[in-house]
Amino acid sequence: MIDAHIELPDGEESLNFLDEALEFSGVTGVIVVQREPNQLANQACLDLANNSDGLVSGMVAWTPLADERLLKVQLDADRREKPVCGYLADIHHKNIEQWNSDEDVHHGVGLLAQIGKPLDLLLMPSQLPAILPFLDAHADSPLVIDHCFEDPVTTESFWPQLLREIGRRPHVYYRLSGLAPVANTETAYEATESVKETFNAALEAFGPKRLLYASGWPLAQARYPVWLNTVDNLIHALSNDERAAIFGKNAEEIYVLS
Repeated sequence: MIDAHIELPDGEESLNFLDEALEFSGVTGVIVVQREPNQLANQACLDLANNSDGLVSGMVAWTPLADERLLKVQLDADRREKPVCGYLADIHHKNIEQWNSDEDVHHGVGLLAQIGKPLDLLLMPSQLPAILPFLDAHADSPLVIDHCFEDPVTTESFWPQLLREIGRRPHVYYRLSGLAPVANTETAYEATESVKETFNAALEAFGPKRLLYASGWPLAQARYPVWLNTVDNLIHALSNDERAAIFGKNAEEIYVLS
């Protein structure tokens, strides 16, 4: 089982707490998302990954997507770093229309596509309608939708329709950690009830082959056993193969984990 989104905001201390949180969970590997916009933070996270005794299966690194020179330097250096399995574009604070029109950004995404690494898009749910042209412009690049925790998803009527529209693009995947902030409750039953509608919309839109189990630990604030049991409740009616896909196989494939 792979948790496709955790963060290590406090470095080695966070790694120790993570090891405790995952005890008896069945999770055998995690993907660390490094959000700090600098290379020093990338290197610190890489050091943790390399010294995690195999717990960190991969790392999604921040990247200077619009700076071709720095991006090429980073990609060249990362060829020697096994944990780097993808790259992050943190756009939750950006004007999406301007970002869509930035040719340097599009060129950077093309460089990532050449080496076969996926791009994670960290954005607010309210930005999703405006990201559609970007998704269409990069139909040959694997893209992962990842929500910023400051703006949890809702169950308003537009949400299922919007997810269905995004889900029509077969190169786009969806991380379930975007739902975790809504599930900040005491029991898995309460959490399941609180996110059932939005999860069902995501499942209908992307299908079990493009959903990634992810917790957003520790920033999502939902207690780890509660969120894990919540996702287990939500997918209990799926086949064994479909459950295995969500709980790890999809992450192994898109991030090419060995």
